[in-house]
Amino acid sequence: MLLLMKAACLERLMELNTLGPADSLTRFLEAQFVINAAHLDSIYDAIGRATTAQVRRNFEAIYAAGVDEYYPGVTGDLIEQLHTALGSQLASIAARFAGDSYCYRAGWPDITAVRQGSVLFREIKTTDKLHRSQLETISNVLLPEGLTVDVLQLAALKAR
Repeated sequence: MLLLMKAACLERLMELNTLGPADSLTRFLEAQFVINAAHLDSIYDAIGRATTAQVRRNFEAIYAAGVDEYYPGVTGDLIEQLHTALGSQLASIAARFAGDSYCYRAGWPDITAVRQGSVLFREIKTTDKLHRSQLETISNVLLPEGLTVDVLQLAALKAR
């Protein structure tokens, strides 16, 4: 989701970046939101106006800049599907995220899936419980947007 939001506002982040446009490709979104706190409304506006083609193009530029190591397996097709499904909500999600970006950066569910235009967020748990950042992100960013989030608890089968 952070990569999707960043791709949706990349041009605006590049305009604002005093270290140069290339820095916007690799600097984490939460840092850019904090640095550009005085310009968040224009960033949300850019997210709301972004086209799916623009988001795909920006994603490819971000990924090519070496960010793929932080987001392994994310594809341009997934980014397009997410943008198509969430495009109208994405600016609102970004505004919620910016409310405490360093808290919310680590609390996203393990799986983000798109099917027939709907997005599902799924957290997989084995022996541990939801961490504070997960509870915060789910409760304050995802659920208020009406997004589907579930938690799947896995347990080992008992030997017979």
